[in-house]
Amino acid sequence: MLAARRSWCTRLALGLISLALLEALVALAHPFPLIEDGNGGYSNAPNFWATVAALSTSSLAGLFSIFAGKWRGRLIAVSVSMVLLSYLALFTDGH
Repeated sequence: MLAARRSWCTRLALGLISLALLEALVALAHPFPLIEDGNGGYSNAPNFWATVAALSTSSLAGLFSIFAGKWRGRLIAVSVSMVLLSYLALFTDGH
């Protein structure tokens, strides 16, 4: 029973790491245009939410990596690197 749960945690961690990589690349690229906020300014909300999604997904991947059966150390290391890459996207500002 526990081995089956660890197997599912490994699969979930791998899937979430893949999704987090895509989200982090989108967050780094800043593909969404600025939106006028109606007060003479601009909002960068879609790009910010892409970064938040990347951070959340990579953190969740790290949680599942802790409970994974196979490749636990590698999954944790990749999850931490995805968190750092997503965090870096907060400061790139589309450049």
